[in-house]
Amino acid sequence: MRFCLRPNAVSADPRARLGYCKAIGIEAVQERPGAVPGFDEKRQLDVRALRDHVRQFTDEGVMVEAIGLGQVSAEVILGQPEGALDLERMLRDLEAIAEVGVPIATTGVPVPRPPTPETEAEQFSRIADYYARLCAKAEEVGVRLATHSPWPPSRLGWMWGVHEFARLFAAVPSPANGYLYDNAIHHMLGEDPAAAARQLADRIAFCHIRDVRRSAGAGAAGTGYDEVFPGTGECAFGGVLAALEAVGYQGVLTPEHFPAIPGDFHEGAATAYAVGYFRALLGSASP
Repeated sequence: MRFCLRPNAVSADPRARLGYCKAIGIEAVQERPGAVPGFDEKRQLDVRALRDHVRQFTDEGVMVEAIGLGQVSAEVILGQPEGALDLERMLRDLEAIAEVGVPIATTGVPVPRPPTPETEAEQFSRIADYYARLCAKAEEVGVRLATHSPWPPSRLGWMWGVHEFARLFAAVPSPANGYLYDNAIHHMLGEDPAAAARQLADRIAFCHIRDVRRSAGAGAAGTGYDEVFPGTGECAFGGVLAALEAVGYQGVLTPEHFPAIPGDFHEGAATAYAVGYFRALLGSASP
């Protein structure tokens, strides 16, 4: 498996990110749309600017594995009138992402947990309608979506595990409808992360990998867990990596959510630590 540098890590400067990847041996990057010139002003990707941004990496042998959709909001997902223009921008951005050869568009579900069964049914219907439209465009242009669980739980009140994602995939079965597997989220929900990888195998488009440990307080982002360095928490990575390999996952591993290191600049040291740890596990006969 390949390693990927998450957005904003190390530097906002693409040349610095590229240099870091080459020094550490990271093969891919996940880019945020705001890193592409012009996006923040227009809330839409300019194809030429995006192509130039991507080529900075690919010309040096580092793949741009994914780029985020920058217009995602509750208003867009729930089909509210104030989100209509951003949805149209998002659909055009999928075309731009496909045109420059980036295979994955990462996204999220920033909607709050519904308070009643009645509001939950209405909300899910709207989410499914949104994904049906988004996936139709993604399938048309040849891009795969990778949806992250709702985050942060401290504000939105929930995280999505196997049940929620399986329900979404049943409602919108497009092959473009993939998910962003996060082993720690499954662990924090009380699920077996390796079993989740096997159950949702054909839907895993992108992978975050990290470690957590139960907290004495509210924990990070209200999860009840502290974020710790891999190998120092509760997550069993041997089973996770074996499951990803067994289901034929060919994508990247993206280490993230590290505790702070005094003097570390934008997670440069923390990322190198994590990549080294996971590289050692992958290289061992029995991880």
